[in-house]
Amino acid sequence: MENRIGKFYITEELILDNIKDIEEIFCQLRFVPVRTELVFPHKFEYIGVSHMFREVDQDECVPEYNIISTRNEDKTITVSVKELDK
Repeated sequence: MENRIGKFYITEELILDNIKDIEEIFCQLRFVPVRTELVFPHKFEYIGVSHMFREVDQDECVPEYNIISTRNEDKTITVSVKELDK
């Protein structure tokens, strides 16, 4: 995984109300956090590595992503990512 770093935000409420779903999302992302920080009241910024993020050049800023999760009829979760425009 060459420089596949990205960042995204999750509210504290979402984490507390859906911890099992958050665990599943992180597993599917194969997300390895390098920094987690409370940046706004009740909002966490996660910066880390995932195979779903694009490769980033050394001089490039860390791209921000929306993490999209869908609950399927069989109760599984499907995860995708969308890079936000700069």
